[in-house]
Amino acid sequence: MKFFKLFIIKLSNSLIRILGPKFIWFILKILKKSLFKNNSNLYYDFRRYQSAGIFSQFLLILWQIQFLETLKIPMHVDLKFYYNELYHKSKKKLHNFWNDYFLQPYDETFFRNRKIAIKNYSRYNLSLWGYPDIFKADIKNLVKFSKFYKRYIKLNKTVKIKVNKKISKIIKTNDIVLGVAIRDGYILARSKDHDIQPNLTLLKKDIRKLLRKYPINKILVVCDNNDFILKLKKYFKKKIIYIERPRMSDPRYVNRFKDKNYIMNSSIQTRGIEKHLLETSDFGRKNEKQKKTEEYISEIYALAKCDHLLAGRSSGTLAAVIINGGLYKTSKLYNLGTY
Repeated sequence: MKFFKLFIIKLSNSLIRILGPKFIWFILKILKKSLFKNNSNLYYDFRRYQSAGIFSQFLLILWQIQFLETLKIPMHVDLKFYYNELYHKSKKKLHNFWNDYFLQPYDETFFRNRKIAIKNYSRYNLSLWGYPDIFKADIKNLVKFSKFYKRYIKLNKTVKIKVNKKISKIIKTNDIVLGVAIRDGYILARSKDHDIQPNLTLLKKDIRKLLRKYPINKILVVCDNNDFILKLKKYFKKKIIYIERPRMSDPRYVNRFKDKNYIMNSSIQTRGIEKHLLETSDFGRKNEKQKKTEEYISEIYALAKCDHLLAGRSSGTLAAVIINGGLYKTSKLYNLGTY
C-alpha cells in the first residue's frame, strides 16, 4: 500500500512537470460536477516553500486568487507551513505570520461545509503552480491586479492604524510627492534572480527631469540604507522625506546581528553579508522582526500614495504599483536586467 501511494505521488509529479502546473486544475474542472458539487466542498490552502519576504507572498497570493476566483474556490493563507527566517523566531515557534499584518483574503463564512483542502505544497513538495509572470510584469499588467487587491487584501486593524500614522507624519493632503525606491540589499546580495537597481546618477537625472516638468514639493525615499538617503538630501535638500526607522549605515542604530546559523537563500552569490542587510539586522527592539516588517509595509503603502514613481524593481515596488491602482501621474520601474 505504501509503495502504491509513493508511486501515485511520483506519477502525479511527473504529469505536472510534463503537462504543466494547470494540469491538476484541468482535472478538477472536469470532475468538479461529479465529485465536488461545483466546487462547494473545496478550498485552497496557500503555502510557500521558500523564505520570501512579505510582498513576495503578497504578489503570489494575488496571482493565485486571480485564477481561483474563476473556479469560485476560496483561499486560506497558511505561512506557518515552512520555516522562514525573516519572520519565525525559531523552527519550533512557527506561526501564521500573514495574520500579523493582513486579514485573510476570504471571510470564515466562505469556508462553511468546505472539507477538501487543495494545497499548493505537500510533504513531497508537489507544486500546483509554475513561476508566476506577475514578478516580471510591467506597470500596465500589474495594475490589472488592483481589483483583486481591493477585493481581497486588507491590512489588519492594528497595522492599518500604525501605517496611516507613519504616512500622515510626512505626506499631507496637498503635497505632490515623487516616490523614489531602491533595494540596497539587492545590490549587496546580488542574487541571480533579483533585478538590478538603478544607480544614483541615473536616479538624479530622472528626478531632475520630473522636477522641471511637475510641481513636486516632496520626494519620498524608500531605501534600506541610510547613506543613499543622505546622498539624495545633498542634492534635493528639504524636498527629501522618509519614514523614520532604523536603517543600515545609520550611526544612531546599532546592528546586533550575531546569528551564525542564519540560512541565506542559495541564489545569493556573496556569503557573510547577513549583518549588512536590513532583513537580517537586529536593532535590539522587542519583536524586532515584526517591527521591521511593519515599517517596510508603511514605506510601500506610502510609495503607493505618491503622485509619481521612480523605482528599482522589487516585490515591494511591484506591490506599490498594484496598491496605487494606476493613479500615478508618471511611473517608471527600471528594467535593467538581473544580477
